[in-house]
Amino acid sequence: MKFLNIKQEKDYAIIQINRGKVNAINHEMVEELRSAFQQAKADDKVRGVILTGIPHFFSAGLDVIELYNYDEEKMKGFFFSFASMLREMVLFPKPFISAITGHSPAGGTVMAMASDHRIM
Repeated sequence: MKFLNIKQEKDYAIIQINRGKVNAINHEMVEELRSAFQQAKADDKVRGVILTGIPHFFSAGLDVIELYNYDEEKMKGFFFSFASMLREMVLFPKPFISAITGHSPAGGTVMAMASDHRIM
């Protein structure tokens, strides 16, 4: 994956968001997160997930500069995927923890709120 580092520890997975300086959320990252959570859900060896970021940033939220350049169809697709990702996170059937490593405004806060537990 381009924007995620996934590491399997004992019986849980650590999904680290790693998209540049502030981990801004774009469509490709959303699709990677959806895929990572779907894989963790299907893997019986994974009993839980920790979502984390890079030092000083969990996620600064939506990549407004990139999204500004999306046309109407791409913007609709992005928000459909983003909402689907949040729904999937909220309904994730295994323990889900957000290890908030730093700044987390806007979309970063929404992702963290989707988890069962948050550690800062």
